[in-house]
Amino acid sequence: AVNGPVLTVPYKKIYESNNSDGVKKINEVIAYAHFLPESLLIAGEIFPETRQRGIYEVVVYNTKLVVSGEFSFPDFSKWEIANDLILYDKAFVSLGIPDVRGIKEDIVLNWNEDNVSFQPGLPTQDVLVSGVNANVLIDTKEADGKYAYSFDLVLNGSSNLDFSPIGRVTEVKLASAWTDPSFQGAFLPEHDLDDGGFKAEWKVLEINRSFPQSFLGSIS
Repeated sequence: AVNGPVLTVPYKKIYESNNSDGVKKINEVIAYAHFLPESLLIAGEIFPETRQRGIYEVVVYNTKLVVSGEFSFPDFSKWEIANDLILYDKAFVSLGIPDVRGIKEDIVLNWNEDNVSFQPGLPTQDVLVSGVNANVLIDTKEADGKYAYSFDLVLNGSSNLDFSPIGRVTEVKLASAWTDPSFQGAFLPEHDLDDGGFKAEWKVLEINRSFPQSFLGSIS
């Protein structure tokens, strides 16, 4: 499954507690706010291969995807978090990939024309469990700013390829020479299938999902 990208902005969380002597103590921890993209377009091709494992045939694949879209400026106003507690300079984009061994090429994020390489691991597992991340620039002087993003993703996998519809609008367009695909999940595509393979397109809107466009901490 490919999950993301997700824009995350850390912030300081301040709270009071009493120590064993009853003296008040000010505590500071780092928490995370998460923002989903306004638009998410995934387009690419799947190259399947059937392999023999014992008496069984197993389908493996290589896929080459182009992922692109746009984020809005991360808006904290609904949470009433003071601006001086927000760490915009520590913002990062995460991409969830359950088995990072399947990544076959370095992933470079184009962020408003800046190129940033994704690094292994995730600073927080609030939303994603395994994957990669890249630090990004948030211009606090443009609170109505937009952030165009894109990156190429080359993956090897087996059996299935899944995507999460995390954009306010998510579109997926796939083509393959595979002549016997099985489409599963909560949203089924419009597709053409013939002896040369298939073409499939999905479009999912925010209103079709069961989770919000932005949230603090874990989504669950």
